[in-house]
Amino acid sequence: RVSRVFTFLRIVRLIGLTGRLNRFIEKDGLLYYLYVTCAVLLISASMYSISEGTHFSTALWWAITTASTVGYGDISPTTTIGRIAGVLLMLVGIGLIGVITSTITDYFSQEDNNQIQDKLDQIERENRELRKELQELNEHLNHLTK
Repeated sequence: RVSRVFTFLRIVRLIGLTGRLNRFIEKDGLLYYLYVTCAVLLISASMYSISEGTHFSTALWWAITTASTVGYGDISPTTTIGRIAGVLLMLVGIGLIGVITSTITDYFSQEDNNQIQDKLDQIERENRELRKELQELNEHLNHLTK
């Protein structure tokens, strides 16, 4: 029974994490860009594999290292079609790194902005309360001096 409860709690936690991750991925079209990136990776790997006469797994390795801007240099295209595929991957890779970086930055800065706004709202409420108390004290002092 305890094992079932823990399994259930793990599933619930996983669902919550998936929801947060899904909100993060859907932000600013990142999900669509990831689809396009995967399509370009597969198409470029296919182009490279056919034009260079290599296995698809080797071509996929080349495509991923090129798109991620790592580019180990262990595999490089020699044909025109392979080089065109490389140019596509380079452009997509630079775009992907930029989109991921900006999305992560925006996500964390929004969290910070929300916390800052909550603090500012709290300070504003306290400030209103203090002004009200000061006004009441001032009125009380005016009545005492008269």
